[in-house]
Amino acid sequence: MAGSTSVREVYVSDVVDFLEYFAPPSLAPAEAVCGLQYGSASEAVTAVILAPFVTQSVIRVANATTANLIITPTPLTGATQNTLRSDEWPGSLVVQLLQSGISLYTLAPSASIVPSGFDHCFAERMGIAGTGQLLAASVEPQLKLVVFVPVKAVPFVRSALADAGAGVIGNYMHCAFETRGVGSFLPGPGTQPAKGVQGRFEMVDEVRLEVRVPQRELSGVLAALLEVHPYEEPAYDIYPLRTPGSVFSRGKLGELPLPVSMVTVLGQVEDALRSYGTNRLRSYNVRNREVQTVAVVSGDSEGGRTVQAALRAGADVVILGAVSQLDQMMVDGHRTALVDTGYAPSLAPGLERLAAQLRNTFGAEGLRVLCAGRGH
Repeated sequence: MAGSTSVREVYVSDVVDFLEYFAPPSLAPAEAVCGLQYGSASEAVTAVILAPFVTQSVIRVANATTANLIITPTPLTGATQNTLRSDEWPGSLVVQLLQSGISLYTLAPSASIVPSGFDHCFAERMGIAGTGQLLAASVEPQLKLVVFVPVKAVPFVRSALADAGAGVIGNYMHCAFETRGVGSFLPGPGTQPAKGVQGRFEMVDEVRLEVRVPQRELSGVLAALLEVHPYEEPAYDIYPLRTPGSVFSRGKLGELPLPVSMVTVLGQVEDALRSYGTNRLRSYNVRNREVQTVAVVSGDSEGGRTVQAALRAGADVVILGAVSQLDQMMVDGHRTALVDTGYAPSLAPGLERLAAQLRNTFGAEGLRVLCAGRGH
């Protein structure tokens, strides 16, 4: 029909690629359970639903809304799971997922530490702006991309690589190094060389262009390189670097403009999370004192590691998604208070941000994105 436009189907693999760029598994501990746990990467996706964890209620919502992909930061089964019974949890939920044709993707733990991740969004919701790092969690590997480019094409290739995320060193962008030289090649049968002809040896003035690439940006940088490079078969090399990369940290640490009372802090937390159904707000080790240094951690404390870091940093209060008995024991005798917001509400701001990013990326293809921020 004249004037009609076709909409590209979105597949589970497309969403997985997006999620693994957002929260790279390479930044997660080796033992982390993440990725596409159930379902098929080749299935077309009609709608996705984001939830802090998978429950029967979430599966019912997915069925009612024809969502066939659930995205969650909380694994349904662990790495050591060796039995799955259909009459017991979690096997009963796995059966429901498979029978309903619903795929399940578990975000890598790096979803908490990346920019615009769960910790950042939780701190932002708490009104803790300009937050500092609490506990170094992972360093992103850095790579060196070396590509050989004909002299006239260097500006175009250099710009395309930079636009795709290469050449960033600290706060400097478009960083690169160039060395002039001569490249040689002999086009074989079936080739269509940009310079020269089949069967004739060629020598061309070229530039050896070197740029640093964060590992998570490599696929996009290579795609940009292959799109803009004038050669039919660009020559390039990729080297691992020992140079420290970007440091990602668990939790956020911030200073309030003025000291306030604990009563005020508790009231602000309740107001900030009221729309997420926070009815489990609990506080520990609270005394009548002023608060100025605040630590914010979505989810749990990772075996007390983030609470310990907050104690070392002299935080007056730690706002956590899930306070454990160990956390309570650690603050005993210290001046640091704990506030437990509930696991699901602490992840809800991050899930909403991720849902918005998915809509921006796939909305034009008709993908519907739902967010069960309260855990249903």
